[in-house]
Amino acid sequence: MSKDEKTETNRDRVRRLFIHKMVDPVVGLGMTFDRKKTSSEKFEEIQTRLADELGWMGDDGLRLLYDFLKTKGEGRNRNLLPCRATVLAYAELAEHCPIEKIPSMASWFGSIEGPKAKRDGTLVATFRFIRKFKRPPVLHGDVPRIALRSKEILAAVNDARHRIEIGRAGDRERHEVTAYERDEAAALALLKKELA
Repeated sequence: MSKDEKTETNRDRVRRLFIHKMVDPVVGLGMTFDRKKTSSEKFEEIQTRLADELGWMGDDGLRLLYDFLKTKGEGRNRNLLPCRATVLAYAELAEHCPIEKIPSMASWFGSIEGPKAKRDGTLVATFRFIRKFKRPPVLHGDVPRIALRSKEILAAVNDARHRIEIGRAGDRERHEVTAYERDEAAALALLKKELA
């Protein structure tokens, strides 16, 4: 790579795949901001903040987010960039944010819930719950629901492993085992990182 070429940062990638497509008036949709409430400088800050907050998303997730939001302009003329809360909510629909990218969730899982879940044999089910809902299992019924889900997951994975062993497994069974092992490894790595 020459000195003139620079590597694309995560912020640049998000701007290229999502933000410019939303706000650029020539090659994008030309969504703008409410000039009565927001200055040009503030709008630039909002775009930079969004680019940083969406950096965890993959390229396909950013393209999907654009497809979700290209018809969601706000304001009377539907030409205002959707508010940050809307963008972040649709981003989560397009692609789940990994727990590791949310410091408070990673820390909480690693120090409190993760060790308890490992002891109780519900590590993967708890990890998946937190990944899906972005909150700890503190509401009435969450813990029993996770315990039941953990039993279902383990039964399905054990059945899939057995079918693989006897040569009668399909893609679904292989995917189930792979997903379980991936989530278990991610949960254990998070525990190890937070407890270190």
